[in-house]
Amino acid sequence: MAACDSGEPPSTIPAPVVSDSAGVRVVSNRIPPTGVPEYATLAPQPDVEMTGGPPGAFVDIERAFTLRDGRIIVANRSTHMIRYYNPDGTFIKETGGLGETFGLFQDLSRIGRAGGDSVWAYDVQLERLTMLDETGEPVLEAKAPGREFLSGRFGDGSFLLIPGWRTELHIRNPTDSVRRDPAEYHRWFPETGSETVVGTFPHNEVLVLEPEEAEGIVMGTPPFGRQTVRAVGPGRFYVGEQDDFTIRGYDPDGTLREIISLEGVDLSLTPGMIRSAREDVRPEDGSPEAPWVEDFWEAVPDTRPAYGAMLLDALGNLWVAEHVTNLTPPRNWMVFSPEGALLGLVAVPPNTRVFEVGRSHILGAGPGLPGAEVVRRYPLTRRR
Repeated sequence: MAACDSGEPPSTIPAPVVSDSAGVRVVSNRIPPTGVPEYATLAPQPDVEMTGGPPGAFVDIERAFTLRDGRIIVANRSTHMIRYYNPDGTFIKETGGLGETFGLFQDLSRIGRAGGDSVWAYDVQLERLTMLDETGEPVLEAKAPGREFLSGRFGDGSFLLIPGWRTELHIRNPTDSVRRDPAEYHRWFPETGSETVVGTFPHNEVLVLEPEEAEGIVMGTPPFGRQTVRAVGPGRFYVGEQDDFTIRGYDPDGTLREIISLEGVDLSLTPGMIRSAREDVRPEDGSPEAPWVEDFWEAVPDTRPAYGAMLLDALGNLWVAEHVTNLTPPRNWMVFSPEGALLGLVAVPPNTRVFEVGRSHILGAGPGLPGAEVVRRYPLTRRR
């Protein structure tokens, strides 16, 4: 160990400042002057790699996750199929497919683990929840209330419902401006069909235009626009608005319980970042852009979003991805304990979309053959 020592003192994270505000726990963290130390490391090579065979390559993976018995589930959105694999990555079976009858999907938009080794799958087009038993057979379906997205499942079997991208949400009194319209979140109980309102939160930023070159209204996410991100666990859900590094934790009924913040995050937005982002979205075939596209780039803010996606790991830690200015997935993730204290930083392999963080692994997908993806599992060693 002494021979491996770099001779530099290890970076330490100062304890957060914790206070109480009307029953809400406020946890204020600060980035150390020497930078955020590593919380965990990944093995340089995956211990499982799945290309999709024998049924075929993975294209447009919705999610991958691990069941309690070690089997790996991969939802292939392009084929509307759910595939089951052994812990070593060998194929077992697939179920689902395109259709409207029981067990089929028009848009396999969300999927997750339910009680035991059962699985839930949601079709936003059919507004339908399908439950699969431990063998992968569909056993139950429920009609969801309205065209909403399932953001995640709570431990009691209820779901957090959020509004999707809906025109009627954004065209009230349209003006040429960047705006965040209010969005009502619901908690849905499939067994009874009942739902309750858990609160109103800002929707993603949207730029609404009425350009002369186009008929009607043009809407879209402005460059570096703030989005509302979420992570749902058995007994809590987290919401982040990306204006600054602040994340709020709520009970399933919508009661605010904690506010987690991190000071010292660089939110500067440089001309180089803007140029890089612009190049990423230019048409590859050289076709001309619509005239009103330039209006979107005139709406670039002064700062960039404070972070990207969020997820909860198997220990209840909150993982928050760095914000990236291009279309490649983020590499660096900040990790916070269930109590909201900053634990450290984790760097994942390049071009890896992280779906799951277990006790000793991460499961993600990256590019494979042209137009296809590969699911990889990397061993994870927690250092702190």
